[in-house]
Amino acid sequence: MNKTALQLLAATSLIIGSEAIAMPETNLLADAQPSNVSVGYDNGFRIANDKASLTLNAQIQAGASYIDVDQGDNDFNFDIFSARLEASGDAIGGKVSYMLEYDFVDGQQGSDEDGGALLDAWAQINFSDHAKLRIGQTRAPYSRQQLAEGYQLLTTKRSVVTEILAPRRDRGVMFHGDSSKAGYALGVFNGEGQNEIADDTDLLVSGQVWLNLGDYGSRIEESDLRESGQLAGTIGLGAFYAENEDQEITSVNLDAGLRVNGLSLNSEVHWQSRENDLFEEDVVGVLAQLGYNLGAFELGYQFSTIGRDELEDPREHTIVGTHYLNGHWSKLQLGVTFADNTVVDGGSSEDDIRVDFIFTQRL
Repeated sequence: MNKTALQLLAATSLIIGSEAIAMPETNLLADAQPSNVSVGYDNGFRIANDKASLTLNAQIQAGASYIDVDQGDNDFNFDIFSARLEASGDAIGGKVSYMLEYDFVDGQQGSDEDGGALLDAWAQINFSDHAKLRIGQTRAPYSRQQLAEGYQLLTTKRSVVTEILAPRRDRGVMFHGDSSKAGYALGVFNGEGQNEIADDTDLLVSGQVWLNLGDYGSRIEESDLRESGQLAGTIGLGAFYAENEDQEITSVNLDAGLRVNGLSLNSEVHWQSRENDLFEEDVVGVLAQLGYNLGAFELGYQFSTIGRDELEDPREHTIVGTHYLNGHWSKLQLGVTFADNTVVDGGSSEDDIRVDFIFTQRL
């Protein structure tokens, strides 16, 4: 190294050293590390400070299913029902929230070329607990069971009423708010469904209001897993309107529930009108649930049916036994469903039996 280079290096070191001496050590540490950073587990792996947070969750539902079809081939499979990764949190000191959820299991609506599907993908501005604006892909507000995640159900799957009559995830905007006692939501969506891009100007408009009486807890989490055991109830009203080139749908939903000492009762009634150029149909759907939690074990029953003008009425009776390892986050379930007038290979099939054994684990 020549003399000039040594002189420049010495001068640079002198300048840096003098600035380091002049700068307080606390400022250097403050610039190097965010304040109040915490890393740990709180219903997910969580990283947070006073500005933002990130929570990572994983979920797997695996097991086996046997289907005895009255007019078709019987089927038995070991299967993975869901395998999900979730990232959620907030930013700007809680003024903004976000959610990303992806399921790697094939068969979802709007699956990508690898077989998985994007589920929730939204950002939300939190004006207050009672006023939030969500934009992206989320569940359209309408009925109680339709808003529940699969792992929160009393039985091993949603009812035929929910599957046929309720909208699912969609892309749009939703204004909502809630407390432990009441809540509301109103949204406008494409009406095309999960991961589908609209190719017209038709929209789906949906909304819901609800009220809890007493210490009811979460409305969308089925079963009575509360420690208090006190008598409590809930009631909700939802509606949606959708119009596309095929048909026009108007639907109203009323739900009610009771919980006391491990006993849970839930019911829903749907009134739906469907109209197109060829026909007009009025549909009524009924869902009823009964569960009794004995602590680590629960017995449950679910009945659902849809009354139609022109078609046979589909009906389902489901009996389920659940062993809770950690509430809905870790459980074993054995469910038997007796279904009448379900659709199999394009035709009507009677007296079908489905047996599901599912292990649910969330982190």
